[in-house]
Amino acid sequence: MIPENIETRISPNGRLYKQLRLIKQIVKENPDSQYANRVLNQFRRKFWLGSSQVNYYEIFTEAWSIIFPEFVSELIEIGDLRFVNDSAFKSEYTDIFIAGGAIVSQFSENEKLIACKVLTLLSDEGPYESDSVKIEKDDIVIDAGANMGLFSLFCLEKKVKNVYAFEPQKAVIKILEKNLLLNDTANLIKTVPFGLSDNNKDYILSLSNSGHAAGSIAIQRNETNHTEEIHCVTLDTWVKNNNISRVDFIKADIEGAERNMLLGATEILSKFAPRLAICTYHLPDDPTVLENIIIMANPKYIVEHTSHKLFAYVPN
Repeated sequence: MIPENIETRISPNGRLYKQLRLIKQIVKENPDSQYANRVLNQFRRKFWLGSSQVNYYEIFTEAWSIIFPEFVSELIEIGDLRFVNDSAFKSEYTDIFIAGGAIVSQFSENEKLIACKVLTLLSDEGPYESDSVKIEKDDIVIDAGANMGLFSLFCLEKKVKNVYAFEPQKAVIKILEKNLLLNDTANLIKTVPFGLSDNNKDYILSLSNSGHAAGSIAIQRNETNHTEEIHCVTLDTWVKNNNISRVDFIKADIEGAERNMLLGATEILSKFAPRLAICTYHLPDDPTVLENIIIMANPKYIVEHTSHKLFAYVPN
């Protein structure tokens, strides 16, 4: 009988199995890449020997140094975009731009392309698009949990019409607004300093001790009562009050409050049927609860799940 921990690691549906398969393919296509072979050796050891065999930080850091060897300044310039060099920048950028494939076309050097592929397979959350759900030209987008604004800026690369970037945490709003100012986006991306929920009222945001990206009105994030009062609105009310003509795409990563946001957007789901990219990993029952809210609001939706997200759309 195979021990349980080994059976978990070698499951064809397991994340490690998929990562190993992908890195094997990268090495097969690039047998002379020393970096790719080093990564493969680590994943093989983890596959057979256990969890302590992969130094994810080392792999991640080396990939970044290959792609951006001069990544040291206070401001970061990548392609035609500029960003504040914040501590959470690398992981956010990896999930949204690199795992999403938006940056790969900028590189012709093979080792940089390999590093992009490795970062993609290490990506925890992945991009906010799927085969069925895409951001389209001239979309009006709701970015719920805009954080530093990387997804909002990613949308501009897709030639959207407008992005409404909802971010309630005061310290994060400062970084968001700096990034938008650096890229001269005032006419296209509008900062909305509110959270989204199923009620129009003030909430207590529990702040994370590990970084600014995980404040939550639904989950206790720290043991020291480190909190901030924020105001939340329902998306239905806000869209109506601001005369927004339509909503085409909603992205939401709001730390367990995704269900509240959807309950406050049932009119929008029914009337406009926007494409949805919603995080489902914060609460154990997120996949089921969020899908049920969407289908109750608009039975025409088709809902698809990945390991970390829900994608939903109404066929044309």
